[in-house]
Amino acid sequence: MARRHDYFSLEEANAVIPTLEYYFRHLVVIQHDLSGLQRTLQASGATLGKDGVELPADVDPEVHQLRDRYQQQCQDYDHVVEEILSLGVEIVDPEAGIVNFYTWCDGEELLLNWQYGEPSIGYWLDPGEPFHDRRPLRQLFAHAEGLAPLRH
Repeated sequence: MARRHDYFSLEEANAVIPTLEYYFRHLVVIQHDLSGLQRTLQASGATLGKDGVELPADVDPEVHQLRDRYQQQCQDYDHVVEEILSLGVEIVDPEAGIVNFYTWCDGEELLLNWQYGEPSIGYWLDPGEPFHDRRPLRQLFAHAEGLAPLRH
């Protein structure tokens, strides 16, 4: 099922950046915790898969607590990702904090691209192009009248 996305002007997209920074800062903490929990659980003989965490029968009760914490962190991670998506953006890579904002420019659909840690949106892409092909906004503005303030 395709996710709903909004269309943003450059100004509107940049206004969302502080909220995205908050959420991605939270994801970084969760990812760090999950990584440590994953190593500890695997060292205890646990198997981590799509269906959850399987523990050997003879593990200590602390390992059960770690499993529960790991599963809660996975749920928290999913919740934060859903919060980001509810903003109307497209997440390209949640771990790297890469987001696309759909926009219109001279009647063409384009993507404004932002990565966690950047102060504002400075890049754009054509839909379907990979992140590494992003181009500076100044290049876009040199050839266009500007980004339409249309928002759906």
